Amino acid sequence: MTGTYARRRVSTAERFKTWQQDKWAEGYKEGWRIGHKKGFDVGVDNHTMLLNYCALRKFGQRTADDLALLLEGTSSELRKENLIEFAESIIECETPAQLLDRVRRWVEPAA
Repeated sequence: MTGTYARRRVSTAERFKTWQQDKWAEGYKEGWRIGHKKGFDVGVDNHTMLLNYCALRKFGQRTADDLALLLEGTSSELRKENLIEFAESIIECETPAQLLDRVRRWVEPAA
């Protein structure tokens, strides 16, 4: 009886240790995923803010405010996909209206 009890106790302790290790590994992976997503979002936000500042310098406060409103509701993924297009638009566009139209095309795709 003591042999069976001791084996069962060791087996339970081993299972508990394995369970703890598995839970730790899951927590580590989840924490990494959350941190990666947060870092990604912060990076995209910083690039967007810099590009918005460039638009402010070229076209003025009203255009920068309009751009901020346009971009406010967009996801980080959508903004990331269009960062280069956004930068090129600031350089290529001659008027604020051209810039806003270009940005509006990728922010509000046609249905």
